[in-house]
Amino acid sequence: MTAEQLFPATVMPDDDWWHALWPDPHKALRDIGITTGMSVIDLCCGNGHFTAPLCELFGPGKVYGVDLDRALLDTTIDLCKPFNNFTPVLGQPRGPDTALRMSPDAVAANIEPAGFRLDRVVDVGPYHYAAIFLRQTSEPDS
Repeated sequence: MTAEQLFPATVMPDDDWWHALWPDPHKALRDIGITTGMSVIDLCCGNGHFTAPLCELFGPGKVYGVDLDRALLDTTIDLCKPFNNFTPVLGQPRGPDTALRMSPDAVAANIEPAGFRLDRVVDVGPYHYAAIFLRQTSEPDS
């Protein structure tokens, strides 16, 4: 399925657009609260604007870049070649094709049964948010 079939009358923003919104992706990632050694999923990683900085800043933690668009994922793969903590994932479209963004509650409902709990939602606007999940453990916090 092509991007045009998934999202009619839309296109992926170009690099200038991403840089206008987030001129310093490293700072945005630090502001979210990601720390060294965390494993992170960059869902809908696009052209890697945040994925490569994730790999650079937070190794040895694993960074998974997931996208539906093979060409965009290939761009991300090229950007992340210098890092040994990157795993690309070519996703498959699921759900109703009119749902362009899941709410934080909907994301939590899907992630929490896998042993995680929603810690917080960070607005990284104007159209995005970061949902920070922590792995639930049976051990008490120290």
